[in-house]
Amino acid sequence: MGWKIITEIKESNIVVAERKDDRILMSDNIIYSRLSKYSIYTRSYWDYFLPLPSLFDEPRILLIGLGGGTIPFQLGKIYGTSRNVDAVELDENMVKASKAFLTESIDANIIVADGASYIKGKKEEYDVIMMDSFKKDNIPDQFISNEFVQNAHSALKRDGILAINYTFSVLGLAREAPYRKKLRRLFNLYTIDLSPTLRNQVFIASKSMLKDEINRIIEAKFPKSHENGFIFDGYKRMKA
Repeated sequence: MGWKIITEIKESNIVVAERKDDRILMSDNIIYSRLSKYSIYTRSYWDYFLPLPSLFDEPRILLIGLGGGTIPFQLGKIYGTSRNVDAVELDENMVKASKAFLTESIDANIIVADGASYIKGKKEEYDVIMMDSFKKDNIPDQFISNEFVQNAHSALKRDGILAINYTFSVLGLAREAPYRKKLRRLFNLYTIDLSPTLRNQVFIASKSMLKDEINRIIEAKFPKSHENGFIFDGYKRMKA
């Protein structure tokens, strides 16, 4: 069955389309968001952000890069609410498209701004920062900088975690080692490897918690289901 276009915003090359089983949001022919009609899980990188709020009693979350709103939607379904989510999105057209992509409203505080500028000057405000900002298939330069890494560290609370969707484009491969080095200066850095068919890894940059503590809390507090065992397995395979 082919894709049926739901919404198209030509100024930003955004298309929302659906078929029998799922719905996607694309920009420049690259998928920025996906949702299944039969599960809250995508079996892709979005899912590996989901256990992180369970590490904290009343987490405050910053999402940089809204896309279609996959992550706030999933968080709301799992935890009952995502009202403690600030979602920063640079492109107003992406915010408009997210309303067509989702079948219900996004339970998050949406801020139209550049995420790298937004966190400047913030001090210990967030428990989790989820970074999913892309220009085509690359992370924009400002999020690879030493300044962003330092600002993210400052914006996180004492036990905070910066989680990054990192993609292995040609440029991504070239920048990987220097970027890891920048992150390791301030964080305990771990990597979750995804399926070989995906060109992504999830970086887990923790201010204080070590791998074993992260896994212990997730095992105890992240809601288990018959659908999400692969997420627990991914965290158990997490490597330094």
